[in-house]
Amino acid sequence: MDQTAFRKAILSDPFAEDAQVLAAANSNKDLREMLDTVRSVESGIEDLLTSAPIPPLLYERLLTLPEGDEDDSGEPRALTSINVSTLLARAGDAAWRFRLAIIFTLIIAIAAGLSVFMPGPTL
Repeated sequence: MDQTAFRKAILSDPFAEDAQVLAAANSNKDLREMLDTVRSVESGIEDLLTSAPIPPLLYERLLTLPEGDEDDSGEPRALTSINVSTLLARAGDAAWRFRLAIIFTLIIAIAAGLSVFMPGPTL
């Protein structure tokens, strides 16, 4: 296992018991130190995250959240009911706004260009 693959493996899951990762760590001292460092950093982060107290109201709200894509009755929502006309209308509105922005930009550019040729005040 090369060093790049080793780094990817330990950074994605430092505590995975992958045979190739452990064999590479046991055969190379630098890789072993890297694995130990990444594992200790991951443990420290986990300890910090678990040591923060959760406010009681937040805890209650988190417990009452639905498990997945469920509506108020507890039934899963249908994902196939997409209103295509609404999506097309939104795309048309976005295109119209884009055209309007281009027109305003052209008007400002033309006005700025013409102002260069206008005579200024004489002293």
